[in-house]
Amino acid sequence: MVARGMDSKYQGSKWIRREKRLAIYMRDGMACIWCGSEDRSNLTLDHLVPYSKGGGHTGDNLITSCLHCNSSRGDKDPSEFTADISILDYIKSIPSLILDVKNAKSIITLGGSWTGALATA
Repeated sequence: MVARGMDSKYQGSKWIRREKRLAIYMRDGMACIWCGSEDRSNLTLDHLVPYSKGGGHTGDNLITSCLHCNSSRGDKDPSEFTADISILDYIKSIPSLILDVKNAKSIITLGGSWTGALATA
């Protein structure tokens, strides 16, 4: 039996629709919420409650993170990873923020591709 989160179907970017991923990136300002990096080629999604610990793929459990911060954080609680109150306050506010999947889908269509959408969003 494969542990939850280790099954190959959850690897890579196939576990989330492109437009939902882009909507989360846009909600978070197209930058890593941990370090502020705006390198769009290095953006990933980070689960606030790790998938391996029962966290879902819902918009209020996903944040934009650069690969370095995502890997460094591992499965630590956000408050264990940073003491920055403004970041922790932002994380608390996520459930009240709008996740505009419809707009993200339009941007992907206009950009012609997923990578084109990242360049124009």
